[in-house]
Amino acid sequence: MQNRVIDIVREEKGNLVNISTIHSFCRWVLREDIVKLDKGYTQNFKSLEESDQKQIVKDLTQHIQSHNFPKPDEILIFY
Repeated sequence: MQNRVIDIVREEKGNLVNISTIHSFCRWVLREDIVKLDKGYTQNFKSLEESDQKQIVKDLTQHIQSHNFPKPDEILIFY
């Protein structure tokens, strides 16, 4: 992406800006500032691969479905 910007605006200007995807930018912000949240978080985290993300969602879905939660119309009170 940086190279495409350099091709358009020339190298001297292209190297003056930071170019990144939204994901890498957010990861950079987290690494810089996560400790400032004062919640005990550290900068030692990693991004999950897509397959790991899918497995987590699958596991959570199965966990939720294994519980016998009431249906919304069973707990809502209509006036």
